[in-house]
Amino acid sequence: MKIGIVGPGGIAHKFAEAVAQVPDVTITAVMARNPAHAQTFVEQYNIPNIYDELDEFLKVADIDAVYIALINPLHFQTAKQAILAGKSVLCEKPMSLQAAQVAELTALAREKHVLLMEGIWTLFLPCIQKAKAWIKAGRIGKLKYISSSFSFYTDVDAHSRLFDKAKGGGAAYDVGIYCLAFSLFMSGQAVKKFSSATYTGKTGVDEMGSALIGFADDSFAECSFGVQANMDQSGWIYGEQGKIQLPDFWRATTVKLFNHDDQLVDEFSEAQDNGFVYEIAQFKQAKAQGEIEVEPVLHALSLECAKMLDAIVSD
Repeated sequence: MKIGIVGPGGIAHKFAEAVAQVPDVTITAVMARNPAHAQTFVEQYNIPNIYDELDEFLKVADIDAVYIALINPLHFQTAKQAILAGKSVLCEKPMSLQAAQVAELTALAREKHVLLMEGIWTLFLPCIQKAKAWIKAGRIGKLKYISSSFSFYTDVDAHSRLFDKAKGGGAAYDVGIYCLAFSLFMSGQAVKKFSSATYTGKTGVDEMGSALIGFADDSFAECSFGVQANMDQSGWIYGEQGKIQLPDFWRATTVKLFNHDDQLVDEFSEAQDNGFVYEIAQFKQAKAQGEIEVEPVLHALSLECAKMLDAIVSD
């Protein structure tokens, strides 16, 4: 699979490093509005081509798939153009800043039979997959409650993408989406109720927030997220007969299973230096099989996340 990268910024470096670890995947081109900005990037990763116009970039036959690593407000239009050009799309989260646009992109991908995936790499991690397998096997009994938090502290900077509303800033889009996606994936149930609360800072973006998700089976999830406090970043999954712990759930390298008496009964570890490897490998497999979406980040999950993000940022 030959990938073209749109936006050679910080996250694209991590992606490029991961590509080097996945067999039969190469980066053949980069699109950047300022080619000089991309020069160091292409030299570092030995990429042969640079383009400064998206239309020309998407005409390149030597690109099978496009990885979109631009700022959040540019995701939708770039993904739409790539799908219309017949290119498979792996778009950094959030896929769009509006649920209606996510619905439009997924419908277009189905219509054109083009692979489209939101880059929520956490859900591909082996420890996340192990936790899901334990739940499906009934090892904690009936699922009752999911808890996750992802928050760090950083100084408020009105020029930073995190604190600039025009750049799609805010805690919900940056880290809250991991909590929402984690909860949806572990539950596997339809959302019945949703509520949220946020603190909006002086730059107009949500700096801290929380959300409650009620599922169709009457279990629920609690999510906490922010960019103004260093919080514990664990994920917990509770059932009637036990519980599962994922320290640093969003980059989990260990998962533990406890019984009803809090005794450790199982443990699994898988350390990785770059978690993007797993999502790229799965994306490549889906591409080879002619799929239009990728398990576990199915279109329905992306759309549900987008609906909840709409609600959070409108609070």
